[in-house]
Amino acid sequence: RTAAKEQYLNSRQAVAEHTEAALARLREEHEKQWELLSQQYDALQHSQRQLDSDYVHLQYFQPCGEQIHAQALAIEELERSAALLEGELKAVDLEISGQTAEYENCAALLRAGLEAEVKELDREIAQHRAKINEIDTLLARSSGSLYEWLDGHLPGWEKNIGKVIDQQRLLYNKSLQPSLASSGRDAFFGLKLDLSEVESNIRTPAQLGEEKEMYQQAIVDMQESIAQKSSACEKRLKDLSEAMSPKMKELRQKRGEIDLTLKSIPSRIKVETLRRQELEDRQQKMRAERKAELDERKQQIAAQQMELDSARTLAKQALDRKQKELERDKAQRIKA
Repeated sequence: RTAAKEQYLNSRQAVAEHTEAALARLREEHEKQWELLSQQYDALQHSQRQLDSDYVHLQYFQPCGEQIHAQALAIEELERSAALLEGELKAVDLEISGQTAEYENCAALLRAGLEAEVKELDREIAQHRAKINEIDTLLARSSGSLYEWLDGHLPGWEKNIGKVIDQQRLLYNKSLQPSLASSGRDAFFGLKLDLSEVESNIRTPAQLGEEKEMYQQAIVDMQESIAQKSSACEKRLKDLSEAMSPKMKELRQKRGEIDLTLKSIPSRIKVETLRRQELEDRQQKMRAERKAELDERKQQIAAQQMELDSARTLAKQALDRKQKELERDKAQRIKA
């Protein structure tokens, strides 16, 4: 019995040792496998952290940022230039308006002065023409008038009758039927008067003709004066225009240059805007491509994570299963 019991105990001890050795090898293999899976898991976590960082950096990812900023600055500079040029254009227009107003004011003063002088000369010409018409009327009435009869029948009449007679109503009147009367109440000059101090205003047809010529010449002179004054006014206006012309030419040339530059700015802004849009589109495309790469990495990491989780679960399940199998085998061998 003692030998059998000892043999049983030895057998049981051998089974136990065999089982423990097998379990030790199993745990060692499991630990190696688990270590490898842990290393893979750590590497995957590092990849996940790097991916998260890359997503954050994607928000600030601007591969064309400097170029886009440069284009924006170029557009802003063009807009500022346009505003400055518009201000310069208004200033030049204001100066041109001032020069034009100055010329127009001076021209208006010159024309007003000429108009006043011409108006006065026209008034004098009208008066002279009225005098000429009056003389023409007298000359037309001289034939058959009292003047003609007195001149033919009463020599020296100008020194007496001529000094008191009404020239318009009597002297050149054709309906008085003049005749000589030595005395009597019906005599035209029956009253004796001292007329030595009375100035005679009787004008002969010859004198009237001379006076008419004088008025006509005066009219010609005044018309020449009007023409000269008009010519002088035009010359002063021309001189004034020529004096102001260089400045006006300079201002108009400056305005043309400013206006030409100003009109070119919208097309230049359009070109710069298109360039900026192209850069923004390119950057957007690059950001989309970068995001697609990150999304693909995310999916790969997620798949690898699932594989690792599954592998770790399977490894643990395999360890548990093999440990149970070894324990069952141990129990069966001990019973045997």
